[in-house]
Amino acid sequence: MKALIIDDSATMRKIVRGSLEAIGGFEIEEAENCDEGLKKLLGGLVVNLILVDWNMPGMTGIDFTKSIRGTPALSKIPIVMITSNAEKEHVLSAVMAGVNDYMVKPFTPDVFAQKIKKALGI
Repeated sequence: MKALIIDDSATMRKIVRGSLEAIGGFEIEEAENCDEGLKKLLGGLVVNLILVDWNMPGMTGIDFTKSIRGTPALSKIPIVMITSNAEKEHVLSAVMAGVNDYMVKPFTPDVFAQKIKKALGI
């Protein structure tokens, strides 16, 4: 299975990578921002899962999600939003944009694994 991690923080990408590696079975791609992630996907990168931060310079995770959901070839890819914002209205905004799940930083390995498996339907 292939996953794309999109986060402007190299440290956070490393944490998410390590969490995916702990689950096992993932080939991992990374992008430093949503523009780069979208370019990779539109350029032919095929993934089974996208993990995206909400707050980034340029395109936000919400705008990225809306773009993915509006692109027929990409619209079915599960998206998990990872953010430090736990406010109810932000969670609702993310769900309305089309995320499959929402994870608040910091997260535990168990919560991470549960959210990933739920998003993938496994």
